[in-house]
Amino acid sequence: MSLDLPTLLVVSALVIVLTAGMFISHAWTETGEDVDRVWALAFVAAVATTTFLLVAVLAPDLWPAVPLVNGFTALTVWAMWAGVRLHTGRRPLVGVLYGVPVLTALASAVHGPDGGYWAGEEALLAATAAGGYATGAAILRSHLRRDRLGVMLAVILLGHALFYTFRLVLFVVVGPAGRAFLTYAGTEVATLVNVLVIVGAAFCMVALRASRAQDRRVDAANFDPMTGARTSRTFPRRAQDVLDGARGTGRPAVLVAVAPEGVQTLGAAFGVGCAEQAMAVCGEVLQMVLPARAVLGRDALDGRAFQVVLTGCTVEEAHEWADELRKELIDTPVPVPGGHMRVTASVGVADAAEHGFDLEAMCDAARDLSRSATAAGGNRVARA
Repeated sequence: MSLDLPTLLVVSALVIVLTAGMFISHAWTETGEDVDRVWALAFVAAVATTTFLLVAVLAPDLWPAVPLVNGFTALTVWAMWAGVRLHTGRRPLVGVLYGVPVLTALASAVHGPDGGYWAGEEALLAATAAGGYATGAAILRSHLRRDRLGVMLAVILLGHALFYTFRLVLFVVVGPAGRAFLTYAGTEVATLVNVLVIVGAAFCMVALRASRAQDRRVDAANFDPMTGARTSRTFPRRAQDVLDGARGTGRPAVLVAVAPEGVQTLGAAFGVGCAEQAMAVCGEVLQMVLPARAVLGRDALDGRAFQVVLTGCTVEEAHEWADELRKELIDTPVPVPGGHMRVTASVGVADAAEHGFDLEAMCDAARDLSRSATAAGGNRVARA
């Protein structure tokens, strides 16, 4: 049994419409954010793509359908890219978001009514592949690379980009009528691949939105209920106040970045509950060894890390405190099915005297030091 192209396009259009409806209805249940609107635009563009593609196949005389197909296809993947940037706290670059699809459509439209079904195809294939690579890179350069759903979305879009690169090579080498192109990269194959990409991307985006909504609910509180640390919303203000007070009285101050190790591995091996239990243990140990007047918070850029402001404390004393913290963490096992696991941590110590009592600069420096400690083997303290 085989499906003719019009039937395949109708079925794919129905699947994409249902998928788009699922995402938009899920986004509609909460206060809409820019990322929701941009990702919804991607699914609307996908629906428009299949609609105009069906028109282009059934009514070749309606040649404007081809530029519209090309433009909306490019818009689908570049809207996903813009949404990822918004989700990770970066600007969406509206000029790129709309400029690439418009140029892709124009590359087809300039051929006019004599251009045919494949008019401007090279521009379409290149724009779509570039969008997939850009989106995958944006994910892997952000905190989403530590999220399995973020990695899954990156893999889906990078795979899509590789397929469109393959299509572009075949299109240039053998042409749209070539047997290899029709067999391995023709419209039928591309339609099936696009449907799978849209469905997979929708699943990842819905799950990422749910995780983001949970983070917002946690951030709405002053303290994280799981670890007892201040949330990323309240920690910066309180920490900067403490640093300003230390500067005014001439007391030394340091910022300590604590990055627990093995939490993601626990989650992968035993489930999210064990990962949360490990984070709770880390928070409990930190609270237990925390000196007076210290401020403990969650790292806004790394949800699995902590930041601690210590005043009246030199870098050497902070190093000793960090060593004590590491030992307490090792001595406090995390219960897992069938036994116990121990959590270690890499720690970075930044001196306020070096960074002018500026919280952001100290956070960046301490975070970089903790990452260098992790890269050096982990379970150690690094200081400038």
